[in-house]
Amino acid sequence: MGTKRTFLRRGRTKLSKNENGTIKVSRRIILILILIVILAGVFLCYRSLQEIRTEEDQKTVSSQAIAKEPLDPSLLTVISSKFPCNKEEKPPQLTTVSGVSVNIKIADALKQFLAAAKKAGYSIQLKSGYINADDQEKLYQDKVSSLISGGGYTQVRAEAEAAKTVPPGNACEDALGLSFEVDGDSDFENSAAAKWLDNQCVFYGFIRRYPESKTEYTGMSGSFTHYRYVGEESAMKMRSYGMCLEEYVSYLKQSGALS
Repeated sequence: MGTKRTFLRRGRTKLSKNENGTIKVSRRIILILILIVILAGVFLCYRSLQEIRTEEDQKTVSSQAIAKEPLDPSLLTVISSKFPCNKEEKPPQLTTVSGVSVNIKIADALKQFLAAAKKAGYSIQLKSGYINADDQEKLYQDKVSSLISGGGYTQVRAEAEAAKTVPPGNACEDALGLSFEVDGDSDFENSAAAKWLDNQCVFYGFIRRYPESKTEYTGMSGSFTHYRYVGEESAMKMRSYGMCLEEYVSYLKQSGALS
């Protein structure tokens, strides 16, 4: 009987030690998990502060540039169905950036914009830049034909619908060489890259040319892939005023700042 009691006591003691060991291990695991959470929080806070500092630095640089940058009316030229261009006008001086032709006036800013995007983790591919009026007219006619043959549109309806995304040759500002199109699919607008471009573009003098909320002014469907250079001062003011290019030009003309 005594031997049996001794065996039971030893069993209980061993069980108690095992329980204590399990509790200690559990506590260590919990402490490790808490430490990991704390470190992750510190890392995220650090990243957020770095992003805020970077944005503030960009704003400071842009503010300094705004103070020095004179208004260049040529950067604010509007070409649309309401303001068609003259096909006989001399084409702009062009250069190549990331495989596409653009006006030499925007080359440096575009290179800096793309470099900043790459540094932020986004590899932006350009689809197009300068397009002359004749080539643009062909794109427009091809779009009209596809709507008629594939969509059952009438000629008049097809022309009106096509002009919302592929304007006629005399109504497309790509002939200025001040715009570029990002190579993005239908899901691009929901991507982190699209959000970064939209947020950061003004710090390099660019605007998202066709916002969804401004179709009544632009006459174009909203786009997250089409950007236009207007200069840092104008880009910053347009964002501050909540204006698209058509509204901003009208505002400047009314105020006498632009003839």
